[in-house]
Amino acid sequence: MIIGKDKNAALIERFVEMLRSRLSHPVIAVDGQAIRASRDSSQHSPYVLNIMDADNELILAQQVIREKNNEITHASKLIDTLDIRGAIVTADALNTQTEFAAKIIAEKALKANQDLTYEQVRGFFELGTHEYKIARPSVTDQGGKITKRKTRVLPGTLLPEEILNKWVGLDEGSIVEAVTDTVKKKNGEIPGPQVRYYISSLRYDAPNVEQVLHRAIRQHWAIENKGHWALDMAFNQDRLQCTNAQYLAGRTLLNKIALNFTTKIQTRLEEVTGKEAPSKPVIRARLNKIEDMLVAMNDCIRI
Repeated sequence: MIIGKDKNAALIERFVEMLRSRLSHPVIAVDGQAIRASRDSSQHSPYVLNIMDADNELILAQQVIREKNNEITHASKLIDTLDIRGAIVTADALNTQTEFAAKIIAEKALKANQDLTYEQVRGFFELGTHEYKIARPSVTDQGGKITKRKTRVLPGTLLPEEILNKWVGLDEGSIVEAVTDTVKKKNGEIPGPQVRYYISSLRYDAPNVEQVLHRAIRQHWAIENKGHWALDMAFNQDRLQCTNAQYLAGRTLLNKIALNFTTKIQTRLEEVTGKEAPSKPVIRARLNKIEDMLVAMNDCIRI
């Protein structure tokens, strides 16, 4: 409760900086996570808005909010606490807001976001009358399925003037189609493609913009798969029953500091052994003695 009482952005930043490797254009993902077991009497689950360095797999900042729709107002404030110069910032449709986009561009970041003007963007790709920039497809084979991802990019200037005037940087930016095809290895079942559309201020005429966008879209999902899912599985965060906002803020912040170190411990183990690291719950069990934990944490600190 003490930790959650005040603004403790400096606390998580202190632990993140010693673990984080600086990259030229890191993907910074913004998304909210429900704490479902902490519903109030009106059946509203509190949300924690998170910002994650998807390349380093480290959560950089958080803000506890009462309802999902409040993400919109808090995202701009939370991004102010971070140095995002040169980063590619990604967000889902809820946070694709003109105010948020303008703030990010003002901070000299790059931005790739899902579009609210869905039909407009989809139409240009379905018409097929323009020449696309096409990224090299990527294929992953894991979890009993084979997944192929394809990305096509068109110039933002195709959009109507009223949309271009609305979004900062889109007149020189890009519109994007990302298609995911999955095959289940057990029975060969093909569920059908998932198609998503995005807008971005990444310049269409920039070298290899299609590859940059392909990677950014893929990396955005790290906040769900390696952030939110890991918090729920390894730290039982979705089972946290709490009505005290200060406790909730403090506990979720400590969970993230522990998650960040656990992630880096896994990376370090893989570097040393050349083998896949144990799961996060297994690592937690192995480091239940504080002496072992401190040795493992110290080994991960970036010099």
